Amino acid sequence: MTISFLLLCLTAPGTSAEVEVISVRPPGDTSHVVSELVEALVSEPLLVHWQARSDLKSDDFLKASHNGPARPAAWIDLRDRKNVKIYFRDANAQRFFVRRLPEQNNDTILAEQAAQLLAPTFAALDDRAQVALTLDEIKSELPHPPPPIVAAHTTTAPAPRAVERQTQTRALALETTYAAHWLMATGAAAQGPRLRLSSRWNNRLGDVTVWTSVWKPLLVEAQDLESNEWSLSVWDWRFGLAFTIARTEDVAFVVGVGGGGDWVSGAPTSTVEAPRSLVLPALRWELRTELRLAAWLFGTLGVGLDAIPPTTISPPDATGAALRLATWQPGAWVGLEARTSQF
Repeated sequence: MTISFLLLCLTAPGTSAEVEVISVRPPGDTSHVVSELVEALVSEPLLVHWQARSDLKSDDFLKASHNGPARPAAWIDLRDRKNVKIYFRDANAQRFFVRRLPEQNNDTILAEQAAQLLAPTFAALDDRAQVALTLDEIKSELPHPPPPIVAAHTTTAPAPRAVERQTQTRALALETTYAAHWLMATGAAAQGPRLRLSSRWNNRLGDVTVWTSVWKPLLVEAQDLESNEWSLSVWDWRFGLAFTIARTEDVAFVVGVGGGGDWVSGAPTSTVEAPRSLVLPALRWELRTELRLAAWLFGTLGVGLDAIPPTTISPPDATGAALRLATWQPGAWVGLEARTSQF
């Protein structure tokens, strides 16, 4: 039986795919999963036509919409919170997918998990290179009505457990920032652009990000302990992991840890000798804030702390004071991060 439901259209920047999402809930259900899902899909590239049902029948799932042109559809079966499944079909009812969500009693988290699957799976329906379920396979996956009871002692063998195809979502990101670090024991700072490439798994609380970055200061203020000016060149390379510790719809707070190395070359400006060069191991700790500016663009702001071994650079001509680098090097940055759609 079809339950009347308000038709909502969600739009996102760029081209949006027109799809149907049908929630299947038992009568009297008071959960807020659907309303949370509506909010979670605001930033996805989907134009959603919503419906609600109290049951899921094979014939209803396999036929096109009667309210307009045929569209891809996703049926979210919420009748058993321990076994929530999403059944996908393309507009022609020729390609199908089934996704299962882990048991979750929190409506907000369950809605976010479902939102993570909808856009990439609808895209997979259109990608003929991806293997989908056939008509016979999806019929075996769909729930079957219980058989009639013929006698008091009649028993029915349980249906075989369906083969599940699960999707893990991830995204690539490229970030450009302007960073400053205090490299010198004299307190002077180095400033310049930094590039950061990262890969993120599951865009929700508990994200894990693998990242690498390169920094080339353009402005390095360097003086030795006798206030002599030095000409200094620095390259900074880091790689590591980051973890989301808190997030809202548009803001995320992330902690990271990494390692790498510094290439440092320098000499006093008063000497004509070739500069001395060193390669130093380094560690980094950082705390960053990510602010959503668009569906694919984020502003970033962060602070970090680098650590290197105690290091001094002696003048090439063995005259004058040595340049001492700071062992602990605090820093900060501001930048923009561009993210691909999740795949």
